[in-house]
Amino acid sequence: MALNFPDSPTLNQVYTDTTSGFSYQWDGVVWQSYTPSATKNILVLDDISGSFNSSTTIFNLTNSGTAVTPANSQQLRVTLGGIVQEPGTDYLVASSTIIFTTAPDFGIDCSIVSLGPAVPVNTIIDGTVTPVKLSTGGPSWNTDGDFYISGITTIADVVKVGVGTTALIVEGNARVTGILTVGSSSITLDGDNNTITVGSGVTISASTGLTGSGANLTSLNASNVSSGTLAIARGGTNSTATPTSGGAAYGTGTAFAFTSAGTSGQVLTSNGTSAPTWQDAGGGAWNFIGSITANDSTSVSFTSGIDSTYDTYVVVGTGITASYNEGNFLGSRYSTDSGSSYISTDYNSANYFLYNFTYEGDTFPATSNLISFGIGATTIYTNSNTCFTNWYFNLNSSTKAKICNSDSISVAGIGGTYILREEYYTGLTTSSVVNAIEFFMNTGNISSGTFNLYGISNS
Repeated sequence: MALNFPDSPTLNQVYTDTTSGFSYQWDGVVWQSYTPSATKNILVLDDISGSFNSSTTIFNLTNSGTAVTPANSQQLRVTLGGIVQEPGTDYLVASSTIIFTTAPDFGIDCSIVSLGPAVPVNTIIDGTVTPVKLSTGGPSWNTDGDFYISGITTIADVVKVGVGTTALIVEGNARVTGILTVGSSSITLDGDNNTITVGSGVTISASTGLTGSGANLTSLNASNVSSGTLAIARGGTNSTATPTSGGAAYGTGTAFAFTSAGTSGQVLTSNGTSAPTWQDAGGGAWNFIGSITANDSTSVSFTSGIDSTYDTYVVVGTGITASYNEGNFLGSRYSTDSGSSYISTDYNSANYFLYNFTYEGDTFPATSNLISFGIGATTIYTNSNTCFTNWYFNLNSSTKAKICNSDSISVAGIGGTYILREEYYTGLTTSSVVNAIEFFMNTGNISSGTFNLYGISNS
């Protein structure tokens, strides 16, 4: 007769052979014949009273120096000073230790007897119970995990099947006699009247279709609507039009439609009750070209963006400051080779200026090496800053003089002691096309400030 012992047994595990009725216990090495009532399973544990000191409560449990692990407190018979201790009240066991509720006094005697080892319940071998060992009329199953119940099964109370999102799977047909309720009366399926009711908001009926309050249809996925149109009053377009990339939506009176994309720089123009159209922008618009911020800069130069695109260019300076002395000023010059060099002769200019709103004088036309304007303060006004607007005309003309009209205001900081208003008019006669402009101080650097370049549309 072959015995089919379990694989990987635990210490003291008991195995019972169902054919012979004999039991065996694993001692960590081999299976030994086992009888629960055998006296060899009753152990007198090693005396621990020598470790009592009236303060320690935890002691190791051993038999001949080998650790003993009781299954529970009731497996031990413990006496202290001849008095039997109450398991679970006077002491507890944890693994191979005993824990006294009150520390035993020094010198008191102690006796501990183990009434038997921990016996794991494992008397039935896996896979040994078959349907024929159950009573007649019971369920049956096979090795594939299929479970069968023949006849009518009556269950008088609540039945719970599994856990999680796939607790119950029904393959094949299923029939419910009566009304099926899902959840806490939130969904009901009534086969007799062919209706499905979802709470109090929606009802699906074979006779009336889908009915319910629109307020409850808050998660309707419009991507599932594959045909037809949705009315404007319902948030739709009342059309099948597809939006054009870069186009604009407009109303036809009955539906939404979309224009073409137009081209860069165009604006949408109304045509009354007809569809709007894209048109080129009207003249006179300022077109931003670029910006430069000075930071203790020797000069600030615009070497690109000045070409035949515009007839007129404007540079706006804001918060221009410098470390300067008496007679220092801001100026600009032209270049005809994209900033490789700058013209330093034959600028004809005149100016008009006010100091603290008082007329201070003007100069008649004179020839200079630059276009001068702004700043013009003494050394005591170190917080002075200048703002200016320079208009440049005919820069891309080969037959007209290049003209600059400069208007600047310089103020000596917050609560400053002077305000200087200047207007400069400068002309340069050259047939070459100007394509770069430089700004600089006649002495020192530009400490800070922003220079913005604009082009004025030709038409």
